[in-house]
Formats: sequence, structure tokens, C-alpha cells
Amino acid sequence: MQPATIVPPSALIKYQGAGISFSHPEGSKVIYFDHGDGEGAVRLVYNPDAQNRLRVTIERTKRYPSAKAAAEAVYAEASAIFKDENIPPYPIDAPGYSGWRCRKRFVEGGTAPLIIEHAFLEANAQIIQLTLAARPPAYEKGKWVLELLLQTIAFQ
Repeated sequence: MQPATIVPPSALIKYQGAGISFSHPEGSKVIYFDHGDGEGAVRLVYNPDAQNRLRVTIERTKRYPSAKAAAEAVYAEASAIFKDENIPPYPIDAPGYSGWRCRKRFVEGGTAPLIIEHAFLEANAQIIQLTLAARPPAYEKGKWVLELLLQTIAFQ
């Protein structure tokens, strides 16, 4: 899989909060959701243009024993109809964490409106889930945002 193009650093903003920090594109919105159980999620919403929008949700997960198990579990739900577009779990490494990624089409009622790309990171004895969700045109225009997050995310 080819790495996506990253925007110039002059167009980036630094987010810090909820135990993480990362860079994101200027003009995107960062929203914190409190799950009410002491845990929460950070959602980044990015609109590359008026017709397209993508979101990346970042949250800790305790549902899986490892990043690999998490990626395998979510990929197991992938529809065979889109086997040429789905990407099975593969390992990733970066300074400060190791992890696994996968991609699948979200199928609902016979349609597949979204591409869902997951990255599960292991850091500080925790598993952090990053989930990008977008319609295909927005995914193509904005998949670099997930690459940017993976390159700049730090855990506190």
C-alpha cells in the first residue's frame, strides 16, 4: 500500500489532550466525547472539500488482549463482496508504539457507503484504536490524515 501524501507542516495544528497529542490539518475539527465511564474518545473531522468529509476516532480499547487480536477481530467482520478492496491485518511500527492495521468496506443493508480503516497501537501497556471512516471519494482525498496521525501521535 502506497503511503498517502502529507500536507506541508505549515498547514498543521497540534492537538494535546485526553492523554494524547497529534498534528492535524488546519481547518479540521477535534471533538472530545466522554463515554461517562472515565474513558472517552477524540474525533477528528476533516472536510477536504464541500462534498467530502472523513472522521478519525481515537480511543483506548480494553476489548482485545493485543493490537493484533483487535485487527483480526474487526477484519473478521469484513464482507467478502469487497475482498479486492479489503486489506487484511498487517503489522506497523513507529517510534513509541507498535501495532496492526486493516481496512474494510462497511456494509449496511446491501450498500457499502463507507471505507473503514483501523489502526490498533500498543503503547504504555494500552491498546489505542484509530478508526478512519469515509465515503470512497473522501477516503481517497483524505487518507493521508490517518498517515499523519500515525506519524505524529504521542501518548502521555
